[in-house]
Amino acid sequence: MISAAGPTAQQKQLLFIAHTFEANQPQLSQPAAMRSYEGFARTVVAGASQPVPQWKLAMLAGELAAWFHDQHAYIAVPETGQALPVGFYWASDGLVVVPLAHAPKAIEFGSSVVRIGTLTVADVERKIEWLLPGNSYLRRYSAGNDLVSAEFLRMLGVVSPDDMVTLDLRSPAGRKYRVHVGLEPARLVENATSVRLATNFNRRYIWPGGMHPSKRQVFLWRIFPHRNYAVFWLLQCSPSQRLDQAIKQFFTATEADRIGNVVLDVDFNSGGMGTTVNAFLPYLPQPSPQGYYTMNTSGDAQDIELRRPASLAPFRGKVYVLTNWASCSAAVIFADVLATNGLATTVGQPTGGNPQPTANPQNFPVPHSDLVVTSANYMTVLPNMDQEDASSLRPEINLPVTVEDVQDGIDPLTRWLNTLASSAQPTQ
Repeated sequence: MISAAGPTAQQKQLLFIAHTFEANQPQLSQPAAMRSYEGFARTVVAGASQPVPQWKLAMLAGELAAWFHDQHAYIAVPETGQALPVGFYWASDGLVVVPLAHAPKAIEFGSSVVRIGTLTVADVERKIEWLLPGNSYLRRYSAGNDLVSAEFLRMLGVVSPDDMVTLDLRSPAGRKYRVHVGLEPARLVENATSVRLATNFNRRYIWPGGMHPSKRQVFLWRIFPHRNYAVFWLLQCSPSQRLDQAIKQFFTATEADRIGNVVLDVDFNSGGMGTTVNAFLPYLPQPSPQGYYTMNTSGDAQDIELRRPASLAPFRGKVYVLTNWASCSAAVIFADVLATNGLATTVGQPTGGNPQPTANPQNFPVPHSDLVVTSANYMTVLPNMDQEDASSLRPEINLPVTVEDVQDGIDPLTRWLNTLASSAQPTQ
């Protein structure tokens, strides 16, 4: 509700966000969708008819974005400077905790979450549907990271007036127990010790070969000659001469060592340019007489070339593409093009992005606010993909990480990689 005196300052910020999405998001191109969103936005804006705390304003802004269930429609929110000294990993069948620096000593690594405050895990999943962007996989991945944030915990309504969060947990041995965890200054939680704990967790359960590009790298590769596989990590889809050179070096080394399996890893790849797949295609067999795909991006056509230059011999082993809940946008196009054309087998988890994503996201700072709106402004149309109408690209070899896996110290990805060691090497 907007009073006769006009919108409040906070309502003006929310109206800016809603109007930004209305002017850009391609899901609103039809009048019926626009009317539906305008009605929804009015309800959200009415929530700030009286002054609300900053976390509540951020929550209302997040609701305006989450309506689209789009990886490219979201709100950047500044942190308050407080954090929970407990990390969370959202496994395929529940949440597990990873104690960070300053966590209560009673918390056992790998304990599963029964409740956060009064919310069960199912309750949290229902709430984040209207707080976080993307499909259900991306929302759970994001929530696993966001649950350390005091701002996000307040949006869920699980922080007590004295800045405490109650966790009901079940230990790996099956014992139920309760801990009350206080919010800490973020600088005490997000320190070198916590980074080391989180990195060790990822190396053990998430990253193939225990490696992953650093924040300063967008790609990395390594040959594992005694295991008969080679991994190329692609953290961002950004075409460049450096990437072209690295791919050439990678396949040259793979051929020299007679490696039978190539693993292209787009786990945690948030996207970029869909044409990045072109850099890899010359080293793979020609998939079809079609020759190319044209990505129709509202008049800005981009071609994905499927023809292999006659001067290059293709890799003669097997190719796999790793995906997970954090694979989005161009990374999904990358995996889908290879899988649809029989050039690679997808492995891992369903993607957080859909095979026909929105595109060209732009940032819009909200006037008189620390909030920033990100909105796409057109759809990518890439026809004839196997899963083009799906909300997620589902892998052909499904390797979920379960709560039990974490508690038993099992890494499904490494276990699968180890099976490649006995596979045949390509013939000369």
